[in-house]
Amino acid sequence: QMANCVDACMARSRRTRPARFFDRHKDYVRAAGTLDAVYFFSCFGDRLWAFSIGFFIADLGGLAWVALGQLLDSLIKLILLPIIGNYLDSSERHKGMQIILLCNNIFIACSAVAFFLSLSKFFDETMTIVLLIVALLLNALSRVASEAQKAAFNKDWIIVIVRESKVGKLSTHNSVFSAIDQIAAFSAPFLSGECMEIIGKPQTALVFMGWNIVSWVIESLVIRHLYQNTPALHQRDQRRSKEEEPVTEHALAVYFRQKCFRPAFALSLLFMTVLGFDNIAIAFGNENHISPAVLGGFRSVGALVGFIGVWGYKLMGWKFDVVFIAFFGLALQNVALLSCSSSVFLPGNEFDLRGYASNFTLNSWYEDAYSSIFHAKEKAEGAEKSLGWIWENSPSLFFFFMGITGARFGLWMADPSITEIMQETVPENERYRVNLTQNALQESFSVLKDILVVAFPLAYTFGGLIFMSTTFVFLGFLLFTSYWLTEGFPVRRRKPLSDDIDVPRLELKVTEPGVHPELADLLEKGDIEMQAPIQTSRTDAL
Repeated sequence: QMANCVDACMARSRRTRPARFFDRHKDYVRAAGTLDAVYFFSCFGDRLWAFSIGFFIADLGGLAWVALGQLLDSLIKLILLPIIGNYLDSSERHKGMQIILLCNNIFIACSAVAFFLSLSKFFDETMTIVLLIVALLLNALSRVASEAQKAAFNKDWIIVIVRESKVGKLSTHNSVFSAIDQIAAFSAPFLSGECMEIIGKPQTALVFMGWNIVSWVIESLVIRHLYQNTPALHQRDQRRSKEEEPVTEHALAVYFRQKCFRPAFALSLLFMTVLGFDNIAIAFGNENHISPAVLGGFRSVGALVGFIGVWGYKLMGWKFDVVFIAFFGLALQNVALLSCSSSVFLPGNEFDLRGYASNFTLNSWYEDAYSSIFHAKEKAEGAEKSLGWIWENSPSLFFFFMGITGARFGLWMADPSITEIMQETVPENERYRVNLTQNALQESFSVLKDILVVAFPLAYTFGGLIFMSTTFVFLGFLLFTSYWLTEGFPVRRRKPLSDDIDVPRLELKVTEPGVHPELADLLEKGDIEMQAPIQTSRTDAL
């Protein structure tokens, strides 16, 4: 009877423990869950649009115009992101978020209309080029707003919510955000590809216009509700209005004096690459007549591999230090990309830099790459190739895309790890400047990459871009390794990096035995933690 009673009590305890947790921390669960939901909605729309415009631009102008579009995107980010970071650090959280949310969705909607008009070919060649340039410009502006929006979600708002709760962990929410991004990246290509095949590319552009208008209304209302019901998000705004001086230090100066500078800059070096599932890789596959279904399949599998990498980061986080996890992830990424390097030497690869150089003239270069926007479709004509055909007849393409796919595992272990390092070490009043400057530096390397692709957009030269990419990814690994070594090459999990930040010294004069009233108040608020019983009759310092 006693054993049955114990079993019943334990079962009841197991049933009620989650309920007690939700009851005690319902504000935290509600706030974090709402932010996760809004983040998924935002990521899913961005991924749908990013995958689709790769096909829109490739149909209109081929790989060269895809590279031009990404170059424009990167240049605008490089210029505007530090400025936006300064603005967001000095403005109210809710107001800043609503402005960037509006800009992101309105710019995408207008870009979709411009793509619809250019794809429908209602106009002559000159007007089509003008519409394409307008679409690319509007898309670039939307990307700026999207980057700022994501920085607000996972580099500021979630930190405030987790630290206010006292029970949340940043590593858990980094995993959730990264997993959400990978789920969106997995599902979006299928949906977008089906939409383009069923109703056509011009009509798909109009669908996205409507989607973004609806998305803006829903996200705006949910974010407003979250802000109003999360008092911790108001605190920085209140302190700034009463105490802080206007932001005067340049964003770059703030960035370079951070403790996390080397990990962050190592992450930036990874953007000097064509070995990612961006529009350049999609356009390269399109020009080699790989079907959209196969390309979408590679991209979705890459997202699934990235999702597994995210949970690898989370599971390793129970035992291993976040610095070691990032080091391990970057090492795995470099190993996987060896498949891309080897693809240059396999059958089916057209890389011939020496032959291309010996026959190079400006006229032939222009004719091959930029002769006419309407000839891009003609140059890409041919039967679309299945995965089986690629394996049998062009193993270089198979190994190229398999290398990109496999590298997602290591990349998505390293990315959230470096994000956590930055979250733990960057002060609250410098988060937007540091994180948006980080985004701008990433875009500066993306600019250099895009310039090279614009200059050498042909299959004969693409192998050189592969070698350049693997070199920069390896340099990022070396830079992070130097940080890992100077940190004492930790492997096992240590205390959070934020514990190393200097805190003000508080001295309390105690005149009688017992806990000082001011100290008791701080303990109750959770501003400090008691590591041992405090009973003293002398002056002590914390």
